[in-house]
Amino acid sequence: MPEEKTRKRMVVEEVGFASEKTNPESLSPEPVEEIKEKVEELQTLTEDISESVEKSADIQEDLAKAAEEVISFEKTEKLHNQPQETSMPQAPQIKPSRGVNPLTIIIPGIFLLGALLGGIAFYQKEVSQENSEPTPTPNYNNTVTPSPTTIPEVKLDLTEYPINVMNGSGTPGLAGTVKEQLEDAGFKVDKTGNAPSYDYTKTVIKAKVDVPEDFITKLSESLGKNYEVDTKQSLATSSADSVQVIIGSTKAK
Repeated sequence: MPEEKTRKRMVVEEVGFASEKTNPESLSPEPVEEIKEKVEELQTLTEDISESVEKSADIQEDLAKAAEEVISFEKTEKLHNQPQETSMPQAPQIKPSRGVNPLTIIIPGIFLLGALLGGIAFYQKEVSQENSEPTPTPNYNNTVTPSPTTIPEVKLDLTEYPINVMNGSGTPGLAGTVKEQLEDAGFKVDKTGNAPSYDYTKTVIKAKVDVPEDFITKLSESLGKNYEVDTKQSLATSSADSVQVIIGSTKAK
């Protein structure tokens, strides 16, 4: 019985000795703590990059140094973790848990910082180009003058309103003579006759309200070549004629 207790105590001591050799806490945590500090510095610098563009060069140098340190640490750690060829059997090593890999934070931070700096540089370039471009001066010499609108001339139809020519001077055949003159000018004369009296000294034009002024003006010009024309007078709407001309005795001077 005493020998069995002694054997158990020796086994427990050997196990405790082996566990102390493989305890993760016995490993030096200094490289991991240093990396975590670098990661925290990178995060702080990334947040402050928008406040000062002038620090971008220093930040890039720090990022490069941190990346080199991480890569160097990874290489060193891989070398330490490679199994060594020995004839002596070794107790199984327990790989210490490092938590989150710092590369997962540093590498995206580097890309984010590069994109931010590139965007700031592109914006400054665009602003400088806009400020350097000269403002075009408007050319006032090539002002286009709108052409006046041409109103098409409406041709007056002199035959639209038939004329009744009446002799108001008492001279025989005067109504027929004036009829020929007006027809030669383009007017249409459908009646000739004598006026109610022969007391007219000036030639009178009577017309209804629907006869246009241009027609009356043309008629007055044609009669005024041979006779002295008085002002136009209105013709009753109940009249069978649209236009009446009463020839007077006074000739045109």
